[in-house]
Amino acid sequence: MTFPYDTHDLINRCNEDAPSVAAWSDDGLHFTIKDKTTFEKDFLTTKYTTFTRRLHNYGFRKINSELEASGKTLLKDEEHFKHISFKRGQRDLCDNVKRKAKPTLKTLAERFRRLTSKNRLLMDEHNRQADEIKRLSEEIEHLK
Repeated sequence: MTFPYDTHDLINRCNEDAPSVAAWSDDGLHFTIKDKTTFEKDFLTTKYTTFTRRLHNYGFRKINSELEASGKTLLKDEEHFKHISFKRGQRDLCDNVKRKAKPTLKTLAERFRRLTSKNRLLMDEHNRQADEIKRLSEEIEHLK
């Protein structure tokens, strides 16, 4: 489970040596990738998309829209990532950053059952609304 530790060290290094590329937020609760091209070329051993996929696999969230909603102005192409157990100066918290488990067949079957049930409810509602629209259209025609 070195990815969280490696990422923490990487963000620390960027924060010190290349803050225009990647850095911790002022409060240290999330980090920002400011220059994806340079970050990939000079700091990553993989493609940037692979790095972000791994972040998501470990439970990191991209929080750009949350920051914008709070009134923060973001630079073009900036990406902000957050994990509850990933904070500046608290490398030991990386123990809590775990890779998401792959769903079991039982979990997938349950998810499929729930989605099928929801789909059935939505189809019933759609049909009910279509019948209501037809009835109202006929009523309007009758009133003309």
